[in-house]
Amino acid sequence: MLKITEFEEKYKTIIEEGMKVNLPSDEQENKGKRGSKKKSKPFNLLVWLKKYRGDILRFMYNSIVPFTNNLAERNVRMMKVQQKISGTFRSFEGAIMFGRRSGYTHLTFLIIHNELRSKCLYFDLNCKRNEFPR
Repeated sequence: MLKITEFEEKYKTIIEEGMKVNLPSDEQENKGKRGSKKKSKPFNLLVWLKKYRGDILRFMYNSIVPFTNNLAERNVRMMKVQQKISGTFRSFEGAIMFGRRSGYTHLTFLIIHNELRSKCLYFDLNCKRNEFPR
């Protein structure tokens, strides 16, 4: 638990240092415009990172939450490619069938991949990542 508090403090320190460097300048005036002054993109990003700190660091507290969102994006990518190629799906049922088929294919790949990996580790075959005996 000590490491998590260290990471949290480091995260907080980085945000604070970034805020000091990227303060909104007083030079920018809203000449004849209403509302708040325009802020820089780095400052807005820092405000967002500070506001959603709990969501960003959730992977440290909950092992189920992945570090990145790559798996979810990878699962959606094929559907988006299909839409770009054909313009759209011909029907809602077609989109559902495509999702089922791609989900089944992906799941089958994961099962086979994990099975090969576990056999490789069980028999101590010195397999590198994504490299299996044929």
